[in-house]
Amino acid sequence: MKNILVFLILMLVFSCNAFAAGFGKIEVQCPSKKCKIYIDDKYVASGTTIIKLKPGNHKIKVLENGKMLLKTVKYVGAKKYIVLKASRPKAVIAVPATAEVEMTPEWMLPPTATPEPTATPEPKALISAEATPEAAAAQAPAQPAVTAGINENKFTLHYYIQPGYRLDDSYCNGCASVGLGMEFGWNKSLLFDCCLSTFTTNNKLAVIHEGTLTVSSLDMGLIYKIGGFYAGTGAGYYVFNHTVADSVLDAKTALNLEYEETIDNNFGFYCKGGYRFTALGGINFDLGLKAVIVNTVATGTETDMTTLAETETKCNYGLPITTAYLGIVF
Repeated sequence: MKNILVFLILMLVFSCNAFAAGFGKIEVQCPSKKCKIYIDDKYVASGTTIIKLKPGNHKIKVLENGKMLLKTVKYVGAKKYIVLKASRPKAVIAVPATAEVEMTPEWMLPPTATPEPTATPEPKALISAEATPEAAAAQAPAQPAVTAGINENKFTLHYYIQPGYRLDDSYCNGCASVGLGMEFGWNKSLLFDCCLSTFTTNNKLAVIHEGTLTVSSLDMGLIYKIGGFYAGTGAGYYVFNHTVADSVLDAKTALNLEYEETIDNNFGFYCKGGYRFTALGGINFDLGLKAVIVNTVATGTETDMTTLAETETKCNYGLPITTAYLGIVF
């Protein structure tokens, strides 16, 4: 356990030195997906989008069909979240002036008739967006509502590095391990997971002979996230390379035998779980545990150096692999 803590502390120090810069985020809300967003005069996305930026001043522009909806300069600080809303200019709606009412001249009326006064309707005022916000809102055409969360299910891709430690058990000694992988998909909660990992250790005399065992694997599965916590499962293909210890070979040679031992490559199943958090100025860390079981066959071949007769011995070999890791996600 002491070795695990020392290893994780060393990896944490390495991660801090390698990734010291923090980032901020800015959310640009647009009235439609046709809106194009430019950051520092470079096109980055269309429609409402959340963008990760380095700390500093950034120019933000939003155009819709060539018309400028937003143009500003904002300072984005580390670990800060800024929301900007781009909207179309409100149209000025003019109401036609009231037509004049023609009055009949008094001299044209009959002598006994008394002209009745005609009420002149009051002219209607022009309605504009600058008059009152309430009146403009009532007269202006309805604007499509900006829905928060547009593009929430867009395609995402994250890479990760998972230095870890294979825990000691009755089959093999504890040792360092490393994994390289990626998560991708269109749903933020359920993603595909692909990882390539390897480790080299000294195996114990449990099923096979003592020696050096190297295990490499390619795992593929699904991972489900709930907040910072996650859990995943899947299958992988495991490749074994076993070198028998010199003491075993010397004992066989003394009996005039040549000995070789192999382990068949095979598929295995894994499950993992952990917690993902942000620290040290915006670096995403991944702390978790992964357990694997691989059922395969070990074969030992003895060759008599005098008669060259071969004898094979096969046995089922179920290798458990439990790894604790502290990784970095990009």
